Amino acid sequence: MREIFAAKHHQNLPGGLLEGMGRLFMGDVRLAVYPMRNGHQHLVLDDFRPPKSCAPLYQQLKESDRLVPMPSARTAHATPLPDAVLAMIRRGDRAWRRFVPVPVARLIEKHRAFREGSKAQRNAQSQVFALAR
Repeated sequence: MREIFAAKHHQNLPGGLLEGMGRLFMGDVRLAVYPMRNGHQHLVLDDFRPPKSCAPLYQQLKESDRLVPMPSARTAHATPLPDAVLAMIRRGDRAWRRFVPVPVARLIEKHRAFREGSKAQRNAQSQVFALAR
């Protein structure tokens, strides 16, 4: 959403942001908005705060159903936060593997990283963090 309202995308248009939005939403166009990660939070359409000067336009786009939040927002379909994945690992729930790159998952399992009381816990965790970079 930030990119759509960013001035840099509209600066070369004579009508600026309004012209850009007019072109984008010409006809019966709707924009499906997926959740976005911001640090440890999932942000959905209603969380977005446009620049103050764009707030009325943003509100109009929402009210006219041109911006459509995806129904999976904040549900099981959204990627869990890192703390939730760590909790899955610690309790032995193998579902965590879906949310971690395969090489990282293999390393975590090989060294039993992030599990309480693991002998190689510190060494494995540093290897995982190095691999994830």
